[in-house]
Amino acid sequence: MRGVKGVDISGMPTAEASFEYEVCFGCHGLSEQQHTSVARVDSTTNARLEFDPVNASFHPVASPGRNTDIPGLIDGHGPASMIYCGDCHGSDEAGARGGVGGPHGSVYEPMLAREYQTLDPYPESVQGYALCYRCHDRNTLLADRGGFPHRRHVVELAASCATCHDAHGSRDNTHLINFMTRDRDGRGVVAPSGSGLLEFQDLGRFAGQCSLTCHGADHDPLVYR
Repeated sequence: MRGVKGVDISGMPTAEASFEYEVCFGCHGLSEQQHTSVARVDSTTNARLEFDPVNASFHPVASPGRNTDIPGLIDGHGPASMIYCGDCHGSDEAGARGGVGGPHGSVYEPMLAREYQTLDPYPESVQGYALCYRCHDRNTLLADRGGFPHRRHVVELAASCATCHDAHGSRDNTHLINFMTRDRDGRGVVAPSGSGLLEFQDLGRFAGQCSLTCHGADHDPLVYR
């Protein structure tokens, strides 16, 4: 990284990057990206804006996260942990068969170290969401510890993790909630509820309310605790 230019979290150029994400922001944090695989309620594709610490929620790349109640974190991760862009974006062969690390190439778009499906519906499996399960314990999530009925949605209805969660961050909602309106194949996924609402409301610890239509069900609204 020595001598490599970058862009900091405020959008200012740096003569020498102090953090890995500043190198990434040199291309992915200055403007909206022209190509994206899915469509969301908040459609920003500027990674710097998605990771901004002023957001309602974000993966802890530029700053520790705010959520102190994250069920099922593994491998020593905790609420105060920080991660790198390279923890998710990198070679799928890193550490195997002599593969080289770093975001040089991967069979998983967009340059992901493990598979992460953004099709909806898509059957849940260890492989299909291997990227998520690197940090989040599958058994804990699918046992519905932590309030939200993940098993009902991800296993029984085959909803993608990406249907509700925006992996980089959400400017408007806690828990990375930024509903996917169109999946990577262009299929419609989440739409407004019968009363015209398309929103999430945080109702406190392990509780929330969704107003939307998804998988043929009109949540107008749906409350979980």
